[in-house]
Amino acid sequence: MKKKIINFTYVSNVGKQYIFNEEEEIEETAFNALIGELWNQQLEYIEDVHQLFNPTRYLDSPFNQPEAFIEGNYFLTDHQNIKKEHSC
Repeated sequence: MKKKIINFTYVSNVGKQYIFNEEEEIEETAFNALIGELWNQQLEYIEDVHQLFNPTRYLDSPFNQPEAFIEGNYFLTDHQNIKKEHSC
């Protein structure tokens, strides 16, 4: 899809906002930066979201795609990765 992704997060216990910048570093940023990005974004109408995301590419199981599991060609959630690491 090659879309530009901008990641902001707000840490409520310190009252600060951060951005994951283009250098892949986390830096504190002003709220105006988020507001500016929201105002400048180009919205797209998506008629059928299912054309953009095919869950069968991500929701593999050893039962429905055993070859992918054997070859290691599948995605795991963080929780699944932790279980995998502790089981080996």
